[in-house]
Amino acid sequence: MTESDSMAVSAIFWLTVVVAIGGLIKYIRLDTYIRGLISLLDLLLSVKRRARTVQTKNPEWTLSDIVEESCRRNWNRSFVVVAGHDDSKASAGRAEMTYGECEMASSAVAKYISGSTIRCEPGDIVAIFMPSSCEFVVALFGLIRCGVQAALVNTGLRGNSLVHALTAALDEGNGSGVKAVLVSPDLKPVLESLIETGQVPSSLAIIECGPGCELDPWIETKRFAYLGRNHRKASRWDDTCLYIYTSGTTGFPKASKMNHLR
Repeated sequence: MTESDSMAVSAIFWLTVVVAIGGLIKYIRLDTYIRGLISLLDLLLSVKRRARTVQTKNPEWTLSDIVEESCRRNWNRSFVVVAGHDDSKASAGRAEMTYGECEMASSAVAKYISGSTIRCEPGDIVAIFMPSSCEFVVALFGLIRCGVQAALVNTGLRGNSLVHALTAALDEGNGSGVKAVLVSPDLKPVLESLIETGQVPSSLAIIECGPGCELDPWIETKRFAYLGRNHRKASRWDDTCLYIYTSGTTGFPKASKMNHLR
């Protein structure tokens, strides 16, 4: 066998091996997992690059920037689909929404919170006491877009644990505390009972949020491009964006600060 014949046989052998491995990967669907792993690595690297840029070149960046950027870029694409949505419930909200609908609805929330009789200012704390839903997402984004810090209260809390989450857990000794609560219609009576018994201050504003409620995020049919730039002048990537709570299994739930970059 000549040297050229040997090289041809070797090339055919390795080509066969590659094809066999490719076929095996395809057969056991490893290609899906490999593509997923590559996508995940790309996402992690892009997040790391964005974080480095924010910290060194754009310190006034906040989470609202990425919300607005994503909504503009993906306007007509589906954003949230609620699993197990029950249209028969009177308090049922939207079953799904696009990025564009999220932009308009969160803008409505931001406009209401910063311009209503409550007049929340940047740095004020507003709690969200709502189940997982499209309305929850737009409420959260709306608060962030007008510079208000959101406290994400577990809807399973009741009694003293709920009182603690709305009061002492958010009081840092400087007079700060929750100024208002965005609540779904079915959970509003829980908060009203706390006010009636004097367990939370009567000054706490309870705002019912949902279709047909006091704050209806879906009533806006035209995009009015609420950007809230003047509200965000004092905000930076390392400022508090929201509060999440511990489970409370060993005591009352404790509020943990999360900045915009995290």
